[in-house]
Amino acid sequence: MPTYIPFDYEEITSTPASAAQRLTQSKIEAGEAVVLRCAGGTARYRLDGTNPTAAIGIPHGEEVLSLSKPEGIGFRVMLSSGETANHICRATYYRLA
Repeated sequence: MPTYIPFDYEEITSTPASAAQRLTQSKIEAGEAVVLRCAGGTARYRLDGTNPTAAIGIPHGEEVLSLSKPEGIGFRVMLSSGETANHICRATYYRLA
């Protein structure tokens, strides 16, 4: 079984005024996986590289998402319709040891 080690970190914040947010391309491409710990208001995300809308996308709130490199590259997130609280995703990037 492969062993992964963390090597980088970032935080992305969706606000009521912001468009869809994404992970830093160079960080996700440098690793093999990313773990997102998300908190705050309800948001919607997509993994196919298409921006979600405030009403369309996979809904999520305070949870942990484990994504492969292709999923991380395609990850986009924005607040759900009517949400007023910021949604923060803290990303830890992993690569093979």
